[in-house]
Amino acid sequence: MIVDAHARVGDCYFLKKNYNSAITYYQKVIGFRYAFGDYSYYQMGEAYYRLRKYKSSVSNFGKLVSGFRKSAFRDNALDRMADIYGNWLKDNNNSYKYAKQLVTEYPRSPLASISYNRMAIASYNLGRKADAVKYYKKVLSDYGGDKENAQLALDNLKSLVTAAEFDKILKDYRKSNPNMNENLADLVLNTGKERYFAGNYSSAVSQFSTYIKDYKNEIGRASCRERV
Repeated sequence: MIVDAHARVGDCYFLKKNYNSAITYYQKVIGFRYAFGDYSYYQMGEAYYRLRKYKSSVSNFGKLVSGFRKSAFRDNALDRMADIYGNWLKDNNNSYKYAKQLVTEYPRSPLASISYNRMAIASYNLGRKADAVKYYKKVLSDYGGDKENAQLALDNLKSLVTAAEFDKILKDYRKSNPNMNENLADLVLNTGKERYFAGNYSSAVSQFSTYIKDYKNEIGRASCRERV
């Protein structure tokens, strides 16, 4: 099929990092108005992103989102828009908008957890600290098994809430996600160090003691004993 052939030529150029030629072929696919339109818009969004043409990138992702409501690429496109608006165009309002659209329309998407983190970051940058805390907690409560995003949420919560509140958040998270404990060794140890240097010795003892008890094979255990 001629449309398929054009899409595959576009893919070949994309993989060869000849993004301008890839875009030309994806545009031809869209012009046929037959098939692969959503895919071509997505690939054009990625091609423009790699050319550092971020406004053109989000424009093409946006055409996919608005024109192909049943597309399998739609939640990915929303995530890319939220990412690019937040990290490259420094537009926190739009980053929040598209991340929120993703979690509203695709709550079971594997991208939902990172979207809540994006909403938290955008909220914080917009001066809405309480909302940022709420969204980070949402990651921990609803997507606690997502190692990377749970870790990001915990790392950021540590600087947004009181020491006592964070200690409780971390304790509750570890209790609800025992399979994640091995991934939290550095966080527990570093939290203890921060509490120690801040003069919050009771909290430091709690974190170091937890580290000693639960992470017996970690190299840093000896220094913990000395600090306690």
